[in-house]
Amino acid sequence: MNVWLIDFEFCERTHILKDILKIESDMIYEYTVLENEQHFEQGILIIQELSRVEDLSQSLPSALHGLVSKQMIHLWAIIVHIRKILAEIVKENSSPFQADIVLLRYSLFALALDHLKPMSRKLALAASCIWEIKSNIDTKRTCNIELI
Repeated sequence: MNVWLIDFEFCERTHILKDILKIESDMIYEYTVLENEQHFEQGILIIQELSRVEDLSQSLPSALHGLVSKQMIHLWAIIVHIRKILAEIVKENSSPFQADIVLLRYSLFALALDHLKPMSRKLALAASCIWEIKSNIDTKRTCNIELI
């Protein structure tokens, strides 16, 4: 049996999606073992699909074309479930921009984890590039940055 311990050491007022996207990121980079290049490529497919989301209140497809390994199919099912919960949280504020910034933060954070295996680190680096490109701030968008 797997147990997830919620650690309240770092309680603070923060973005509403921070915790749920932390769990999603942990599942992608830390808890899914990427054993080979095929798993890495399937991880890229997952990140690319997540980067295409235009409305956080919409469901993800239950299956993702191109996923063939059992563990990556399982990872996608977990992400789909997490995103269903996320959709309930965002309600009318369903812009993906808010998630993109958090996901960029966690992909960059994953790069600093000493225990990450090389393939997972490579996926985190690739994901950071995908999220950075997607989340470039256009001049019409207003951002409230509380802490850098």
